[in-house]
Amino acid sequence: MMGGPHESGAPSATADRAERVAVILRQLDGLPTLGSVATRLLAIGSPEDADIDEVVRLIESDPALTGRVLGMCRRSDLGISRNVTTVRRAVVMLGLEAVRSAALAVSVYEVMDGTRERWAAQDGDETDGRTRTRFDHTNFWRRSIAVACGASALAELSADDTLSPDDAFSAGVLHGIGALALELILPKSYGRALTLAETRMCNADEVEREVLGVDRFLAGKRLAEHWGLPGTLRDAIWLHAQPPESPGEPENPALVLAVGGGVALARASHLGWSGDAGMPPDLSIIAERLGVSEQSAMAVLDRLHETVADRCAAIGLDDTPSSELILGSLSRANRALGKLNAAMTVRAAKAEQRERVLLAVGAFHAAAAGAADPVAVVGMAAHTLMDLVGERREQGASVARKPLLGAVVQLDSSAPCRYYRFDDSGVALGRIDVDAPGPLAEIAQSTARGADAISSLSWMIESLADAPDIRRVRVWPIVDARMSGGVAPAVLLVHDLELAELDNASELALTSAWASAIHGEALRARSEHQAESLAEQARALHSAQTRLAEADSLTRLGEMTAGAAHEMNNPLTVISGRSQLLAQRLSEASDRSTALAIRSAAEDLSELISSLHLVASPPRSQTEALDLADVAQRASEQAIARANASGVRAGPVCPTTRLAGVFADADRELLTRALVELVLNAIEAAPGRPVEIDAEPATADGRLQLRVLDRGPGLSERALKHASDPFFSEKQAGRGTGLGLSRARALIGAFGGELRLRNAREGGAVAELTLRASRETARGRAA
Repeated sequence: MMGGPHESGAPSATADRAERVAVILRQLDGLPTLGSVATRLLAIGSPEDADIDEVVRLIESDPALTGRVLGMCRRSDLGISRNVTTVRRAVVMLGLEAVRSAALAVSVYEVMDGTRERWAAQDGDETDGRTRTRFDHTNFWRRSIAVACGASALAELSADDTLSPDDAFSAGVLHGIGALALELILPKSYGRALTLAETRMCNADEVEREVLGVDRFLAGKRLAEHWGLPGTLRDAIWLHAQPPESPGEPENPALVLAVGGGVALARASHLGWSGDAGMPPDLSIIAERLGVSEQSAMAVLDRLHETVADRCAAIGLDDTPSSELILGSLSRANRALGKLNAAMTVRAAKAEQRERVLLAVGAFHAAAAGAADPVAVVGMAAHTLMDLVGERREQGASVARKPLLGAVVQLDSSAPCRYYRFDDSGVALGRIDVDAPGPLAEIAQSTARGADAISSLSWMIESLADAPDIRRVRVWPIVDARMSGGVAPAVLLVHDLELAELDNASELALTSAWASAIHGEALRARSEHQAESLAEQARALHSAQTRLAEADSLTRLGEMTAGAAHEMNNPLTVISGRSQLLAQRLSEASDRSTALAIRSAAEDLSELISSLHLVASPPRSQTEALDLADVAQRASEQAIARANASGVRAGPVCPTTRLAGVFADADRELLTRALVELVLNAIEAAPGRPVEIDAEPATADGRLQLRVLDRGPGLSERALKHASDPFFSEKQAGRGTGLGLSRARALIGAFGGELRLRNAREGGAVAELTLRASRETARGRAA
């Protein structure tokens, strides 16, 4: 036998649920068994097979049971003579099943109460109110007898031949033994479960599973198996609370239904107590399944108090008259009604609060749909807090003052941790970086809603110096617990508002709405940034591929031109020299002109080969600090001379004053030659019109731009795309080789510069050279 109702053997709150259930079930197996007389009576088969002499001997061997059986003969509902004085006469008059029911009821009562008294005496805790106040044993037994009487009455009304009224009475008496067993082995924990069920206004089994891991039905089934009760009784104890339409295959479904109907009748009459405060079984459905009219079932309810009083007195469990039972039921009904009214008032207040929270969540989602970034969504969450306390402020519950409204935000574990201050509408007023003692997500997960800032945000108290009263500042953590790995945003809302108490559902609704919206906006912003980065990388890849293709083409061109220069220069030199000698020997002017034309064509061809070689294989550069004003002036003079020599009327070339004192690191000869090509191209685009050479100051990355602007018609889309390609030209055939811009680009690229062509908004074309700015200044150069 177990030593007493200690809960030290019960598992801790952190133990695994399966182990907790196993421990409780092992304790149930340790409860005492039923008495030998009750066990042997249960072992007797059907009344037809029973030996009445054996039954009489068993009952007479137990004086207490003998008194109970003789007392049952005086029940008012049997009409039996009160002069029955022998056990044999009582068994004949009552029947074996009635005697067996009495034996079960008396044995269970004696075993459970006797064990409780022995454990209490052993532990000295008979008066320990903490373990006994929530379980009313007297009224629990009254409820059990009421269920038994109701089940027996329904069985008598039912036409189901598998249903015995005496079996229904036995099952009804035993239907709650699981609750008795749990209260016996775990009195403190079970008392807490009953308190919680009363607070929640629900049936006790719902909380029993939550608190203990085992409910009264499973405990009753296990105890019935331990006592060796018949399978029909075990199923009735275990399954009677299930809805009639629930799946399952009990040995006697009608008996299970009858016990469920007895529970419905007992709860409707408020007879006794069981710890249940939720919805009772539906009597109308049960009666229909048993073939009993609802009117007949309600008639059982009318006489239930008198029946219970008689049965309790006959068995010897209680001698309270029916009139007092009725008064007790009325009293319990009034208390239940009062609790129900109070609960409804509380639930109405909670419903109103939840409605306000849901409206605030809806408004928040509507506003967050148009947010520009995650911080804006955080500001809207802060504004939601203002909405929730707005009514209180209007009623004067808060002092007229400017509230503190802010948030500590970290978009992911690699992002900086920043504190934002918001106005009443949730617009960010400014931000400062703060040093958090760790990832903000971990801090948020360990911070309770409503925690004061002094203890939870001690690392950023200086940032809250503008709070009217730092003692009033509270924290509301917002973090998506479903995300891990530091990718989800974490937020700590900071405020000094007077928030009303929120229930867990309202708090969870707000926090979940905020967290999901902030996380979603962060993902959207991150995705947009990644899309932009991918687009930029795609453009860079395309540009690199283009440059690679050009380089490959130029490499092949360089190989070709190198071979052409080697193979053709000697013949061209011979042609040029011999044509010059021929011109000197000829006397006719027309013949000399022809010889000189041959020499000029040979020189042009040699120059073309040299230009192609230059484009394909730019020369090595030697960079130095160059005064761009000086380089621009020299290039302008050479370009004008070349234009005039080729018959193109050159307009003025004007280096601007912004070139003064601007130095770039470049190769002097190559930059000059490139500028000559660009200025000459600008002169040819608009003969006789001015050409401007300008510069932009160096940027933060140390780059500057040198620009050549013409006043021509500008470049076509095709020219903008192919102007630097070798031999490309939109001039008439024979008016140019199309190598000028190609040479310029190759010369500039030789020392790390870049050339880009575009059209100016005011008209004309612009050639932009991007160069590395030099640290040398005009003053330093003069020194």
